[in-house]
Amino acid sequence: MVAVEGVGVSVGRGPCAARGRVRYLVPVPPVAHRSLGPRLATIARMVPPGRVVADVACDHGRLARALLDAGAPGVIATDLRPAPLARARRALAGCPGAETRLGDGLAPLRPGEAGVIVLAGLGGRTIAKVLTAAPACVRAARRLVLQPNRDAPHLRAALWELDLAIVDEAMAAERGRLYPVIAAEPGAPTGAPPSPADARFGPILLRTRPPAFVAFLDRERARLVAAMAQAGERAPPGLAYELALVEEALAGGTEVSRTSARNSRA
Repeated sequence: MVAVEGVGVSVGRGPCAARGRVRYLVPVPPVAHRSLGPRLATIARMVPPGRVVADVACDHGRLARALLDAGAPGVIATDLRPAPLARARRALAGCPGAETRLGDGLAPLRPGEAGVIVLAGLGGRTIAKVLTAAPACVRAARRLVLQPNRDAPHLRAALWELDLAIVDEAMAAERGRLYPVIAAEPGAPTGAPPSPADARFGPILLRTRPPAFVAFLDRERARLVAAMAQAGERAPPGLAYELALVEEALAGGTEVSRTSARNSRA
C-alpha cells in the first residue's frame, strides 16, 4: 500500500517500510516486485504469501529485504561466506523477523522453520546437491524457488529423483542474460520421468512459451547451428539431437520421442 497525507508518502506494507501519517491508502504492486531487478523480481513473485522464507546463498540480501517489505512474516538469510552475510545483515538491519546465519547449503536451517526455501544464482548441479544433502528440510518446506545460472536440465531431472514436482516456471531477462526460475513442491505428484524436452527446457515453459523463453530458444538454435557449421562432418550426433529438440520446441512441440533420443546417442 501507499499511504498519503499531503506531501508525506509512506511506501510498503512490511515491517521495514517507511512510516508516516495516513490519510488514505492506495493499493500498489508489492514492494518486492518494484524494488528488484527482473531476475529477483521473478523469484519474488513465485514466493507464496504468509510464509517464512529462507534465502539460501543470500549474497547482498536485497531479495530477503524486499520480501519482508512485501509482507513476509519472516526471513532467514544464509550464506557460506562471512562477507556476503555481512552485506545482508546491513540490508536487513532494523527489520523485525529477519535473521542471518552463516553456513553451507541448508545446514543452518531446522526442518520446518521455513515454509519457502529460495536457492538462486547458483549452478543447477550445486542446487541439486544442496537439496539432496538435506532431505528433511526439503520435505518440510511448502515450496522451493530455484534459479539456476546453468545446468537447469540437470536440476529438473534431480527434482524428479527427489519427488519434487515442478509447479511453476518463468524466465527472466536481465542485462542480456536469460534466467530460468523454477518453483517445486514436495508431496505433489511427480508423474513419469521428465522427457528429454521437459528436462532440457522445462515442462511449464514449453506450454506457456513466454517471450523470454522464445528468445532463449532462438539463441540456442543460433548457438547450435554455429557449432555444427564449425564442426562440419566431425559434429557429434548429440549436437544434432540438441538442435532437433530446439527446433521442435520453437515449432510448438513439447517432446522428442525417447526412441529418437536413444538413436541419436547410439
